[in-house]
Parts: sequence; C-alpha cells; structure tokens
Amino acid sequence: MAIFEDNESGALDLVVAPVAWSRGATPASRFPTPSSTFPAPVPSGTAPGDDAGLIALDEHTSIGCLIHDITAHGVELTVPDASIVPDIFMLTASCSESAKVCHTLWRSDETIRARFR
Repeated sequence: MAIFEDNESGALDLVVAPVAWSRGATPASRFPTPSSTFPAPVPSGTAPGDDAGLIALDEHTSIGCLIHDITAHGVELTVPDASIVPDIFMLTASCSESAKVCHTLWRSDETIRARFR
C-alpha cells in the first residue's frame, strides 16, 4: 500500500508499505482478473459452435476452413476464397471421425454448401 507522509521540510514523501492479506485472501481472489470477469473473446468470424476443418485442393495442397453446420448428408463451411475449391473435394474435420468426399451444391465468395458422396 502506498501513502503520503509529511516530511520535516513540509514536502510529501511517498511511503510504500507491504500489504498483509487476511487469511485465505490473495490479490487474485480480492481483485478478479479480466479473464475471470469477462468471457474469452470469440475470434472474428467464428461462433462458439464452429469446428475447424481442412480441405484438400489436390494431393499436395490443403486449406483451412470453418465448419458451421454438418449433418449426415452434407456440410456448410467458410473458406478464405471459395473459388479455389474444386467442385469435388476431400474434407477432414475435427468433428468427424473420417475424411469425407464432398460435392459442391452452392458457393458464394467465402461460403460453400456441399453434400457428402
């Protein structure tokens, strides 16, 4: 703790004294950190339910994607540039046990909807 005290010349001196915490109290428990007060920020463009995936463009090149919706029949995902993804591609996802062969049904600049083959 810091306090100001008058010295002999009339000026104020800053005196720093150690703080004794009460039994069981620590600075962390008395003053919550931002991570304990606020939820962790969600990266821009992602939602809590999104999963990571990997699209094979060819046998040597893959790009990352975010999977927004996956069912037994198909998937909706976001990529940086949907125009480079072929109409038929291989998808590996963290939410799926195996790689899936996908056939593109619809695409925009960054979003692809595909069904599984």
